[in-house]
Amino acid sequence: MEDEDPMEEGRKPPRPVFCTCGTRLVADALFCHRCGKPVFEMAEPETPPALAFPPTASVSPAAPPPAANASAAAVGYQGPPEPIDLRNKLAVQLAFFVAVFEFPMIAFSGIFPVNPLVMSAMVLALGGFFAVSLYQKRTQCKLGMLNGFRLGWLSGLLLFLLVLVFGAMQFAFFSFSGGSVMAQLEQVMAASGASGMPPEQQQIMREVFSDGSKLFVMMLIALFLLFLFLTACAGVGGALGARSRMAEPRPH
Repeated sequence: MEDEDPMEEGRKPPRPVFCTCGTRLVADALFCHRCGKPVFEMAEPETPPALAFPPTASVSPAAPPPAANASAAAVGYQGPPEPIDLRNKLAVQLAFFVAVFEFPMIAFSGIFPVNPLVMSAMVLALGGFFAVSLYQKRTQCKLGMLNGFRLGWLSGLLLFLLVLVFGAMQFAFFSFSGGSVMAQLEQVMAASGASGMPPEQQQIMREVFSDGSKLFVMMLIALFLLFLFLTACAGVGGALGARSRMAEPRPH
């Protein structure tokens, strides 16, 4: 028999001499020859401990990576553009600023050596163009032609409201000062005759001003045509402003 390793013997428990039933055990026996009980109790193998992995951080798929946020902040991205309507505060502010700037130029368009109607159309188109340029510069967002038209149309709408307010104030001042509609009509007729209006048209205007119902209908038609003229010209200028920005080459 080979000699056993003393290190292995030190690991084994001491061999009992007698079994629990009282029988003397045979040397090197694994079981009792009388009751069959094992000399050494069979120990269950120990299961290795489960490996503990650190918890993984959940990443939301909707959250953009930090590099994308940094690049967006570097170019001044402000998020998706707001719709161009009366709820857009910046659009309303810029449109009102342009309308205030256009009002005196249109009111005194007769002093320029150009047809007043043509001069007013040019001023309105330039105002819409300027409003779109300011909006795109402030928001760093390019507007399409439809949104450019809306912004120009908005400036024309606010200009129309300014004209209504100024006209109402002028009419109220004229009424409280003791003037009459016919006296105002005579002044209009004199100015029209000086500008070359035929006598037949002057007679039609006198008949309209003398009849209250006809005068009311005539004023509604005139206001509607003025509204279309102001908003359409300003809207076309805004669309042209948006188209010019869209045609600019992108920086490489």
